[in-house]
Amino acid sequence: MKVAVECPGCGAGVEIEPGSRSASLFCSRCDYPLFWVRPPHLDEEPVDLAGSVLRRRPGASGIRLPATVPCPACAELNVVVAVVCIRCGSPMHPEPEPEPEPVVVVEAPPPPEPEPERWWLPWMTVLLAFYAVIILGLLLLWLVER
Repeated sequence: MKVAVECPGCGAGVEIEPGSRSASLFCSRCDYPLFWVRPPHLDEEPVDLAGSVLRRRPGASGIRLPATVPCPACAELNVVVAVVCIRCGSPMHPEPEPEPEPVVVVEAPPPPEPEPERWWLPWMTVLLAFYAVIILGLLLLWLVER
């Protein structure tokens, strides 16, 4: 819906589309921002205060814009239903980052217990050898007597 307005900067007649975001909202002769111009038919309209989800542009005298949310990447205001940002193209509702897996700390095994000293082992070997010699001697003595 284009509306004919007069540029306050140079007086040229211009057609604009209220509420749109485009380069056509600047005067082609003097570069005046035409979104500040109040379209003439809006002067007769009653003010509608029921649109609580709509915002007004600063100084736009009643031209309403839908509610907006900032882009998570660049903070550009986008329409609530936008899927990607109009400025940077990043997703407006990115998937949450997966939680990092917990770090598993593996404790080093305790050092092995030192073997108890076997101080008795050499003595036991000597004692067993001594008894073996005695038994063999007695066995030989018995065999010789027979």
